[in-house]
Amino acid sequence: MTISSYLLVFHLHEQESNFSYAKFVSSIQFAFGNTSRNFVYLQAVVSKKS
Repeated sequence: MTISSYLLVFHLHEQESNFSYAKFVSSIQFAFGNTSRNFVYLQAVVSKKS
């Protein structure tokens, strides 16, 4: 799964959960700045919310 498709799935899932769009946008910006560390960051966000 590419980083962009992962972020898209993450985005669609979080939109259903009343996720902050601004947080998602900053996640994308973080992803392109730091691709490898971004997975760790998103996993932390996802596990924190569940």
